[in-house]
Amino acid sequence: MTAGIVGLMVDATYLGIIVGQHEADGRVALFAVYLFAVSMLSLFAAFTPTSPPARLVLLGAATGGFLTAGVAGIFSIGLPLLGAGVACGIEWARFGQQEHPVPADTPLLSALAGIGTGTLLVLGIALS
Repeated sequence: MTAGIVGLMVDATYLGIIVGQHEADGRVALFAVYLFAVSMLSLFAAFTPTSPPARLVLLGAATGGFLTAGVAGIFSIGLPLLGAGVACGIEWARFGQQEHPVPADTPLLSALAGIGTGTLLVLGIALS
C-alpha cells in the first residue's frame, strides 16, 4: 500500500514540475501514465481480494515497474521510486513465504511480470 501511495505522490509531483516548466512531451506523458499504472498495480495487490497467485503476480509486476522507473529517473525522481520498488519486493517475498504451498508456476509468472513491466517502460522510452 505504501509503495502505491509513494508512486502516486511522485507521479503528481513529477507532473507538476514538468507542467510548470512547460516541457511536456511524449516521454513525459508515457512516464506519467506508466507510473500511475504501476502504482495502481501495487494498490490493487494491497486492497483487492484476489487469489494468492494473482496477488504475487501483481506484486511482482509492481516491483519490476517501480525498480525500472527508479533507475530510469535516478537523477530526478528515482530515489523514492526505488524505495517503493524495494517495499514491493519485500512484501512480494513475505507474502510468497506465507503462502503454503505456493502454486508451482507462480514464482516464475511473478518474476516474468516484473521483467515485463520493466521492459514496457524501456521500450516506451526507446520508441518515443
